[in-house]
Amino acid sequence: MSINLETQQPAPALTALTGLPERGGYSDLLFHDDDDGQRRLYLAGPQSLYRVELSSGQAEVVRRGIYTDLAGCNTFRLKQAKPVFPRPQAPVVLAVPTSGTWRGRLLDAATLLPLPQASLRLGQAGAETTVPLQADGKFSVSVEPGRATAAHVQVAGYAPLDSTYTALRGPYVQDVLLRPLNVGATMPLERVRFEQGSARLLASSYPALRNLLQLLTDTPNLTIELRGHTDNVGPAEKNVALSEQRVTTVKNYLVQHGIAEGRITGLGLGGTEPRASNDQEATRQLNRRVEFRVTGR
Repeated sequence: MSINLETQQPAPALTALTGLPERGGYSDLLFHDDDDGQRRLYLAGPQSLYRVELSSGQAEVVRRGIYTDLAGCNTFRLKQAKPVFPRPQAPVVLAVPTSGTWRGRLLDAATLLPLPQASLRLGQAGAETTVPLQADGKFSVSVEPGRATAAHVQVAGYAPLDSTYTALRGPYVQDVLLRPLNVGATMPLERVRFEQGSARLLASSYPALRNLLQLLTDTPNLTIELRGHTDNVGPAEKNVALSEQRVTTVKNYLVQHGIAEGRITGLGLGGTEPRASNDQEATRQLNRRVEFRVTGR
């Protein structure tokens, strides 16, 4: 038998193989790529299967038995391909929206009718801008999600709005409701704050006081009763006295800026009408407040 070991084709020249029995009787041959990546020659000889190293021509017995069809022999199963696992991909990180759109309507809180004649100012505190209103009271404004958005609204016949809203992600809908100045209606002055245990106004209180001043100026027939409240910390008598002093402070501000004294009455209620629990400081702050009640128009 003559084999060209390079081309694996029959060759006119004989290749000497060592380690094989001298007698013939070879029934089949097979070139096979073994598990170590080396190509070797396998010969089905008499009573044995031989493996030949192609580089040296050296043969050795690898298994005893009679083999006639090496290609179909279980000894030469196709090597299983290594499992291919998908390359791990970087997790998908959803971008957090950096802007949102607040859509809503400016409505009468009692009738839910639109108030397109109002002046609506929205934006971050100190940087509010006037937002145009459609005939049905609708508005749309860009906001920054998670940031506080200040809202200021004034319109004749309604309590001025001076509040803060937390902007949400994406487009969302939230209406703004204004309370009409009906006789007997009580309106909180949310941003009027005092030093603890004192009737001295905090500097942050003056924008809200200016809004109340503007309301009384624009509505000359409006009369109000200022109502002072405290938490329940300390003697009740002292709390009543403190609430009266705070009412006097607010009244003096309005009178000094041109509002007739006869249009304003005052009442100190101390801690008798809490708006929230007095169990925690955060809620006690809600009880330390000044409100006004409409007494005439």
